Amino acid sequence: MSSMSSRALKDCTNAQDKIDEITLALNHDDGKRYIYIFVEGTYDCRIYEKFFNPTTAKIEFVGGGKSQVIIVLERLSYTGHVIGICDADFRHLDHNYPAIPELFFTDQHDIEMTMISFDDVLINALIEYRLQAQMISIRQNAMQEAEYIGYIRWFNEKNVCEIIFDGLGLSHLTSSTNGITVSMNNINLLVELNRRKRNPTVVLTNQIISNFISANTITEHLLLCNGHDVVKILTSIINLSFTPKIKHEDFAKSLRHSFLLSHFKQTKMYSAISTWQSIKGVNILN
Repeated sequence: MSSMSSRALKDCTNAQDKIDEITLALNHDDGKRYIYIFVEGTYDCRIYEKFFNPTTAKIEFVGGGKSQVIIVLERLSYTGHVIGICDADFRHLDHNYPAIPELFFTDQHDIEMTMISFDDVLINALIEYRLQAQMISIRQNAMQEAEYIGYIRWFNEKNVCEIIFDGLGLSHLTSSTNGITVSMNNINLLVELNRRKRNPTVVLTNQIISNFISANTITEHLLLCNGHDVVKILTSIINLSFTPKIKHEDFAKSLRHSFLLSHFKQTKMYSAISTWQSIKGVNILN
C-alpha cells in the first residue's frame, strides 16, 4: 500500500489531530508540494484516490464525519493547500451549504448514489451476478424500497431524533413473494429504529412519517435515498437468484471498481474541483 493509502485509511484521526499533522507538514518544503483532500470516510479514500494525482494530492481521512472535515477546512483554508469532499446527504434538498469554497459535495445524496446514477456502472457491477439485463428493474425496486427509510433519515435530521443508523441491517426486514423483487417491512423498520433512538421524546410512527412525506414529497430519489440503504437492498435482490449469498460489502466493492475516471469527469463535483485548481494554479486531478 502506498504512503498515500496508509495515511488515508487511518481510522482514528479527528479534526485536531489532522490540523496538527498538516500544519507540521506544511512547515517543510516536501509537505508544501501537496494539496490535502479531506474526506469523511475510509471508503471514500478508496473511491477518490484513483481520481487524483498522487504527486500533487494526498487523500486524508478525518474521523467523526462531516462536521470534523468542516472544522479542518475552517482552520486550514488560509494555507491554500486544502479542500474537502463530503457526501451531500440532504443538502441538495434543503439548499443548505456551508460557506466554505474549498468544500465540494457529491452530485447525488452520497457517492454511492452518484455511482448508481450511471447506468453502465451499475450494469458492470451486476455482470458478476449475471443480472445486467435486469438493471433498470433492479435499480427501480431498490430505490422504491429505500425511499421510506430515506424520508425517515431526512425526518431524523430535521427533528434531531438522534437515531443511530450505523450498523443497521436491512436484509431481515426485506422479503420477496415472487423471487424477483423485494419489499421492505416498514412497520418492523420503525420498531427497529425506535430502539435506536437517543432522543426518547420522539416516537416514530407510520402516521408521523406519512405526514412528513406528504409535506415533503420529492421525486429525486437519487437525492433522497441513502446509498448504504440502496446497496443493502440491491444485495438482497441479488441474493434472490445468486448463490453463494453475497454481503453488501461485496457489492459495494463491485460498484467502486466499476466507477471510473470517465464517470467522475461527468460529475458537477469534478467540474467544480477543476475550476478550483485552475484558479489556484495547481494540478491535482488525474
